[in-house]
Amino acid sequence: MADYKKMQENIKLICDRVSMGERMAMLAEETDELADAARLLLESITESRRKGRKFSCGRYASEEVAEEIADVVSVMLCVFEGEMLYEFLKHGTSGAKPARSAGELKKGLQELMEICSIVRYAAFKRRRINNEENPTDWTEGQTDGILRVFGGQLLLEMRNTLRQWQLAGVVRKMEQKLERWAMRLKGETANGEREGVLLDKSAN
Repeated sequence: MADYKKMQENIKLICDRVSMGERMAMLAEETDELADAARLLLESITESRRKGRKFSCGRYASEEVAEEIADVVSVMLCVFEGEMLYEFLKHGTSGAKPARSAGELKKGLQELMEICSIVRYAAFKRRRINNEENPTDWTEGQTDGILRVFGGQLLLEMRNTLRQWQLAGVVRKMEQKLERWAMRLKGETANGEREGVLLDKSAN
Protein backbone atom coordinates (compact mmCIF):
# COMPACT_ATOMS: atom_id res chain seq x y z
CA MET A 1 0.00 0.00 0.00
CA ALA A 2 1.30 3.44 -0.92
CA ASP A 3 2.76 5.58 1.87
CA TYR A 4 0.99 8.81 0.93
CA LYS A 5 2.30 10.65 3.97
CA LYS A 6 5.90 9.96 2.96
CA MET A 7 5.12 10.93 -0.63
CA GLN A 8 3.67 14.24 0.55
CA GLU A 9 6.77 14.89 2.68
CA ASN A 10 9.03 14.28 -0.32
CA ILE A 11 6.85 16.46 -2.55
CA LYS A 12 7.05 19.32 -0.04
CA LEU A 13 10.83 19.03 0.18
CA ILE A 14 11.13 19.03 -3.62
CA CYS A 15 8.84 22.05 -3.98
CA ASP A 16 10.76 23.93 -1.28
CA ARG A 17 14.15 23.30 -2.90
CA VAL A 18 13.43 23.24 -6.62
CA SER A 19 12.12 26.34 -8.38
CA MET A 20 8.92 26.20 -10.40
CA GLY A 21 10.95 26.87 -13.53
CA GLU A 22 13.09 23.79 -12.96
CA ARG A 23 10.06 21.67 -12.08
CA MET A 24 8.51 22.77 -15.38
CA ALA A 25 11.69 21.74 -17.17
CA MET A 26 11.37 18.32 -15.51
CA LEU A 27 7.75 18.08 -16.66
CA ALA A 28 8.80 18.87 -20.23
CA GLU A 29 11.59 16.28 -20.06
CA GLU A 30 9.40 13.52 -18.65
CA THR A 31 6.51 14.10 -21.08
CA ASP A 32 9.02 13.92 -23.94
CA GLU A 33 10.28 10.57 -22.65
CA LEU A 34 6.70 9.30 -22.24
CA ALA A 35 5.92 10.27 -25.83
CA ASP A 36 9.00 8.35 -27.01
CA ALA A 37 7.97 5.26 -25.04
CA ALA A 38 4.42 5.50 -26.41
CA ARG A 39 5.80 5.80 -29.93
CA LEU A 40 7.90 2.65 -29.51
CA LEU A 41 4.92 0.73 -28.16
CA LEU A 42 2.76 1.96 -31.04
CA GLU A 43 5.37 0.80 -33.53
CA SER A 44 5.57 -2.61 -31.88
CA ILE A 45 1.80 -3.05 -32.15
CA THR A 46 1.84 -2.03 -35.81
CA GLU A 47 4.73 -4.40 -36.55
CA SER A 48 3.00 -7.31 -34.79
CA ARG A 49 -0.17 -6.83 -36.79
CA ARG A 50 1.72 -6.41 -40.07
CA LYS A 51 3.42 -9.77 -39.53
CA GLY A 52 0.13 -11.43 -38.70
CA ARG A 53 0.87 -12.03 -35.03
CA LYS A 54 -1.92 -11.62 -32.50
CA PHE A 55 -1.19 -8.72 -30.20
CA SER A 56 -1.74 -9.60 -26.55
CA CYS A 57 -3.86 -6.81 -25.07
CA GLY A 58 -3.54 -8.34 -21.61
CA ARG A 59 0.07 -7.13 -21.46
CA TYR A 60 -0.09 -4.22 -23.87
CA ALA A 61 1.28 -1.45 -21.64
CA SER A 62 5.01 -2.12 -21.70
CA GLU A 63 7.17 -1.68 -18.65
CA GLU A 64 8.81 1.31 -20.28
CA VAL A 65 5.50 3.12 -20.80
CA ALA A 66 4.40 2.34 -17.24
CA GLU A 67 7.75 3.61 -15.95
CA GLU A 68 7.42 6.87 -17.86
CA ILE A 69 3.83 7.34 -16.71
CA ALA A 70 5.06 7.02 -13.12
CA ASP A 71 7.74 9.64 -13.80
CA VAL A 72 5.30 12.09 -15.38
CA VAL A 73 2.72 11.84 -12.58
CA SER A 74 5.48 12.19 -9.97
CA VAL A 75 6.56 15.48 -11.50
CA MET A 76 2.95 16.62 -11.91
CA LEU A 77 2.47 16.12 -8.18
CA CYS A 78 5.33 18.59 -7.67
CA VAL A 79 3.90 21.10 -10.16
CA PHE A 80 0.14 21.05 -9.72
CA GLU A 81 -2.13 21.09 -6.73
CA GLY A 82 -5.57 19.56 -6.82
CA GLU A 83 -7.62 16.46 -6.27
CA MET A 84 -7.31 15.23 -9.87
CA LEU A 85 -3.77 14.02 -9.23
CA TYR A 86 -4.69 12.11 -6.10
CA GLU A 87 -7.68 10.63 -7.89
CA PHE A 88 -5.21 9.06 -10.32
CA LEU A 89 -3.44 7.44 -7.38
CA LYS A 90 -6.76 6.12 -6.09
CA HIS A 91 -7.32 4.17 -9.30
CA GLY A 92 -7.90 6.88 -11.80
CA THR A 93 -10.66 9.10 -13.07
CA SER A 94 -14.12 7.55 -12.97
CA GLY A 95 -14.59 8.26 -16.69
CA ALA A 96 -11.46 6.36 -17.67
CA LYS A 97 -12.06 3.37 -19.91
CA PRO A 98 -8.88 1.36 -20.53
CA ALA A 99 -8.39 0.25 -24.12
CA ARG A 100 -9.54 -3.31 -24.78
CA SER A 101 -8.17 -3.90 -28.27
CA ALA A 102 -4.98 -3.20 -30.18
CA GLY A 103 -6.87 -0.70 -32.35
CA GLU A 104 -8.16 1.21 -29.33
CA LEU A 105 -4.72 1.21 -27.76
CA LYS A 106 -3.11 2.55 -30.95
CA LYS A 107 -5.59 5.42 -31.07
CA GLY A 108 -5.02 6.15 -27.37
CA LEU A 109 -1.24 6.15 -27.77
CA GLN A 110 -1.50 8.61 -30.66
CA GLU A 111 -3.64 10.92 -28.54
CA LEU A 112 -1.24 10.50 -25.63
CA MET A 113 1.71 11.60 -27.79
CA GLU A 114 -0.20 14.66 -29.04
CA ILE A 115 -1.12 15.74 -25.51
CA CYS A 116 2.45 15.18 -24.31
CA SER A 117 3.60 17.56 -27.05
CA ILE A 118 1.19 20.29 -25.92
CA VAL A 119 2.09 19.89 -22.23
CA ARG A 120 5.80 19.93 -23.05
CA TYR A 121 5.41 23.14 -25.09
CA ALA A 122 3.42 24.91 -22.36
CA ALA A 123 5.86 23.75 -19.66
CA PHE A 124 8.82 25.20 -21.55
CA LYS A 125 6.93 28.49 -22.01
CA ARG A 126 6.08 28.55 -18.31
CA ARG A 127 9.74 28.04 -17.44
CA ARG A 128 10.73 31.12 -19.46
CA ILE A 129 8.34 33.46 -17.66
CA ASN A 130 10.31 35.83 -15.42
CA ASN A 131 13.52 34.40 -16.89
CA GLU A 132 15.82 37.38 -17.43
CA GLU A 133 18.20 35.42 -19.65
CA ASN A 134 15.56 34.15 -22.11
CA PRO A 135 12.14 35.73 -21.38
CA THR A 136 8.85 35.16 -23.19
CA ASP A 137 5.82 37.37 -23.71
CA TRP A 138 3.53 34.59 -22.51
CA THR A 139 1.85 35.08 -19.14
CA GLU A 140 1.41 32.67 -16.25
CA GLY A 141 -2.34 32.80 -16.85
CA GLN A 142 -1.90 31.57 -20.42
CA THR A 143 0.48 28.74 -19.63
CA ASP A 144 -1.28 27.66 -16.45
CA GLY A 145 -4.61 27.56 -18.28
CA ILE A 146 -3.20 25.27 -20.96
CA LEU A 147 -1.48 23.08 -18.39
CA ARG A 148 -4.64 22.70 -16.31
CA VAL A 149 -6.74 21.65 -19.30
CA PHE A 150 -4.23 19.39 -21.01
CA GLY A 151 -2.77 18.16 -17.73
CA GLY A 152 -6.17 16.70 -16.92
CA GLN A 153 -6.41 15.16 -20.38
CA LEU A 154 -2.93 13.75 -19.98
CA LEU A 155 -3.92 12.06 -16.71
CA LEU A 156 -6.95 10.53 -18.40
CA GLU A 157 -4.97 9.22 -21.36
CA MET A 158 -2.29 7.78 -19.10
CA ARG A 159 -4.97 6.03 -17.06
CA ASN A 160 -6.55 4.68 -20.24
CA THR A 161 -3.22 3.21 -21.31
CA LEU A 162 -2.89 1.13 -18.14
CA ARG A 163 -4.81 -1.89 -17.00
CA GLN A 164 -6.22 -1.95 -13.48
CA TRP A 165 -3.65 -4.46 -12.26
CA GLN A 166 -0.81 -2.17 -13.35
CA LEU A 167 -1.81 0.81 -11.20
CA ALA A 168 -0.27 -0.47 -7.97
CA GLY A 169 3.05 -0.94 -9.74
CA VAL A 170 2.93 2.58 -11.15
CA VAL A 171 2.24 4.07 -7.72
CA ARG A 172 5.15 2.05 -6.29
CA LYS A 173 7.45 3.45 -9.00
CA MET A 174 6.22 6.95 -8.14
CA GLU A 175 7.09 6.44 -4.49
CA GLN A 176 10.57 5.34 -5.49
CA LYS A 177 11.12 8.25 -7.88
CA LEU A 178 10.01 10.86 -5.36
CA GLU A 179 12.20 9.25 -2.70
CA ARG A 180 15.27 9.23 -5.00
CA TRP A 181 14.62 12.83 -6.04
CA ALA A 182 14.32 14.00 -2.42
CA MET A 183 17.43 12.08 -1.41
CA ARG A 184 19.47 13.63 -4.21
CA LEU A 185 18.39 17.07 -3.06
CA LYS A 186 19.51 16.19 0.47
CA GLY A 187 22.78 14.81 -0.89
CA GLU A 188 22.06 11.31 0.37
CA THR A 189 22.62 7.89 -1.19
CA ALA A 190 20.22 4.95 -1.17
CA ASN A 191 21.55 3.73 2.21
CA GLY A 192 21.04 7.14 3.80
CA GLU A 193 24.70 8.21 3.84
CA ARG A 194 25.81 11.60 2.66
CA GLU A 195 27.29 11.48 -0.84
CA GLY A 196 30.36 13.43 0.24
CA VAL A 197 31.02 11.02 3.13
CA LEU A 198 30.70 8.05 0.79
CA LEU A 199 33.19 9.57 -1.63
CA ASP A 200 35.63 10.22 1.21
CA LYS A 201 35.37 6.58 2.31
CA SER A 202 35.99 5.27 -1.19
CA ALA A 203 39.06 7.47 -1.52
CA ASN A 204 40.74 5.84 1.51
